[in-house]
Amino acid sequence: MKKLSLVAIMVAFLAAIPALGQVMTENFEYSVGDLVAGSGGNWVHFSGSGLNIQVSEGSLSYLEYPASDVGNKIEIVSTGGSSAEDAYRQFASQPVGSEVYVSFLFTIPNTTGIPADTSTNGDYFLALLPPTSTSSFADRLSIKMGSTSSDFRLGIRISGVAGNSTVWSSSEYSTGITYLGVIRHSMNSSGTTNDTTRFWVNPAIPGSEPAPDLIVSTAAGNDPDSLARIAIRQGSNTPNATIDGITVGNTWGSVTGVAGSPSGSTNARFSLQPVTPNPVSKSTQIQYSLQAPGRVNLAVFNILGQQMATLVDGNQTAGSHSVSWRLRDDRGSMVPNGVYFVKLSANGQNITRRAMVVR
Repeated sequence: MKKLSLVAIMVAFLAAIPALGQVMTENFEYSVGDLVAGSGGNWVHFSGSGLNIQVSEGSLSYLEYPASDVGNKIEIVSTGGSSAEDAYRQFASQPVGSEVYVSFLFTIPNTTGIPADTSTNGDYFLALLPPTSTSSFADRLSIKMGSTSSDFRLGIRISGVAGNSTVWSSSEYSTGITYLGVIRHSMNSSGTTNDTTRFWVNPAIPGSEPAPDLIVSTAAGNDPDSLARIAIRQGSNTPNATIDGITVGNTWGSVTGVAGSPSGSTNARFSLQPVTPNPVSKSTQIQYSLQAPGRVNLAVFNILGQQMATLVDGNQTAGSHSVSWRLRDDRGSMVPNGVYFVKLSANGQNITRRAMVVR
């Protein structure tokens, strides 16, 4: 039997425990159906009736995000004025003086029902709450239409800022794409004086904390004395949205997967991202990561199991990698329309993703 190195032992040990400073991770590993009823008490209904928040099969993916592609996901809807369920999940109470980070994946499939770009506050669909409140929202993630009907804008709404007005980012985002959002609430140790909230969309990970896309400070007297709940809201003008991979922690690394790695190790894990776009009509960029260096084979097979294209066959370093497939086989011919499978093999591990080619 080969002896494990000290570094290998440390990597295995750290992979088995939460990242340093991590408070809660929610990958919606519940049965498909009503979230509250099926979560075993993790999620609590607090408002609305009908149109319950739904767990749906499958998960969202974001390269190198630790809570990517795990478990299932939830769906919320734009209610158009109907009553709908709001729910929260409790986490360990974070007192004054804490840094509270919340990361999550989300996809907005369309802009149906969300407020116009002229709206001051838009509408919010995710928020942070104190331990016993269902109404004193500390941070609200808001949305409204962008300059075109297929785009949207995101903003943060916090207490005490210009009459509770939402502060909007200058960027606009596209529908149908999975984004990583991160909120950081810095709870001022003086108690009720000028907490600061920062917000990021698609920060580069792994890596150190970058400059935020938004930074907002509260007015004195409006700060919470603790935070302990994350709420998902469905309202008249909230979006149709998919949400997944919620992580709460006290450091940037605890929610993005950087913290807790020994010196000299990689933060990457073995993963192959879903093929996008799918169906593929012209080309696709295939993204994957390796936990350790080694020989890698990335190939495309048809539905009969015949290897059609070899995309990678050789040694590669640990970390993130990307390769383009322009729908050609190993002879240089265009593959026919149909179902294909992209298979990644490295260090005794295998992952396969499905791709549909339609021209």
